[in-house]
Amino acid sequence: MSAWIVQNLHVINQIVDRDLCVRCGACEPACPVDIIRFDTATGFPYVTDEPACLQGCTRCLKVCPGEDVEFNELDDQMFGLRPHPSSVTGIARRALVSYATDDAVRYEGASGGFVTALLQHMLESGEIDGALVLGVTDERGAWEQKPFIARTAAELRLAAKSKYLAVPFLRPLEEMERIEGNYAIVALPCYVHAIRKYQKVSRLLRERIKLVVGLYCNVVFEPHLFVEACEQLDVDPRDVSDFRFRHGDWPGGVFAVLKDGTERKVLKFEEMKDEFNVLKLLYAAPRCNMCTDFSAEYADIAVGDPWLRGPDGQYLFEDGRTTVLVRTEAGEEAVQRAVEARWLAVREIPLETWMVNFEYSGRYKRDFVPKNLELRRLAGLPAPRYDRELPLAASKGWLKATLRTVIRSLGRYKWFRRPAVKLAQSRPAIAYLRWNRARKAGRFTTEFDRRMAFVQRLNAGLTSSPGTENGDRPTVPPLHATRAS
Repeated sequence: MSAWIVQNLHVINQIVDRDLCVRCGACEPACPVDIIRFDTATGFPYVTDEPACLQGCTRCLKVCPGEDVEFNELDDQMFGLRPHPSSVTGIARRALVSYATDDAVRYEGASGGFVTALLQHMLESGEIDGALVLGVTDERGAWEQKPFIARTAAELRLAAKSKYLAVPFLRPLEEMERIEGNYAIVALPCYVHAIRKYQKVSRLLRERIKLVVGLYCNVVFEPHLFVEACEQLDVDPRDVSDFRFRHGDWPGGVFAVLKDGTERKVLKFEEMKDEFNVLKLLYAAPRCNMCTDFSAEYADIAVGDPWLRGPDGQYLFEDGRTTVLVRTEAGEEAVQRAVEARWLAVREIPLETWMVNFEYSGRYKRDFVPKNLELRRLAGLPAPRYDRELPLAASKGWLKATLRTVIRSLGRYKWFRRPAVKLAQSRPAIAYLRWNRARKAGRFTTEFDRRMAFVQRLNAGLTSSPGTENGDRPTVPPLHATRAS
């Protein structure tokens, strides 16, 4: 790092150098002298003209979620409540299962087409003038996902399906500040953190962003995953027309689609969850392993797949549906208007049903991340600062957490990733994963009562924000409450 950067302690380079960058993209539009750009291969930001950086300017850091996020402050401002520190659910008004009433929209999506239908209704009804989404805007292939502001239904559909590669998504915030209008954003949890921080320094974004839709997220993957997948398949990346993480029957799998129409399955695993668990170990962006937000806690609406089991361990809903947490009044009103206009079909579910399932599938964030942060601190490595207590649950989990941390550290190196991916696809490994899936499904039934008791303890741990009377919940009803659709 140059002596000049050491003197000016506020440039974004330091966030990248300390492994804290989430690659959200917010620093570029926030820069008052327009000297931040992004590496096209890695997605990391850099300063193009160091002498032009304003001495003492902190705007890029004010919008950056990499070094710190004030969760308690956001809870106080948005909800007047704080969730139990061991919960990954956050504060929610309602839990829903929903889908687009238009079958074409419904089955083009990764789950139920909820987000596309909601945003299309908002566009056509004039509630918004555009929506910031991620999709393919040219013919170079799906690995070239780019953020853009969709202003028509056709443009919205370019963003259908899930994407999992790290992309500096918030760069078009500059367009939102420059062009008057009302906007919605579909974003990962860390991007939502950046949006809320950006709104503190930008009156225009406070006024113009009308809805933030968050996506459940454990990790995103490094961009080099696509290149190495092509190498494994022995295909030229230039011959690939599309790279799909959720291709085929729900929940789908990772496929490369060649320009001649041939579909090549990238990994030999039998189920999508196995594919993603292996990729999560070897290709996860390092900063994802320091983030505790699984369910986009500070979005107006949070959405994800219908991974909901009943007491018998069987899934409650078929594919083509989206699980939804409605968090704010703005989110509730947007959903209600779309339902009344018959763009969406919804079914209310008890929030406990959501929590019994996702509090466990999201335990990576609740259990592993706090341990990983502590291990980084013990090793003298930088770690983000959160103003929320992060309980270090289950002492017996430290060995597993340490092993995961070591594997993820080695996953930075290609010489380790290649044989590890090959080993994970061996017959013994596939057989183990098959057994483990069956074990988890059976364990859900036997543990159902214990899970429900855990969820009830989390709900009982809700606290009112400072400054409100004990038990007063002015903006959010009790978590066990349900409302008629």
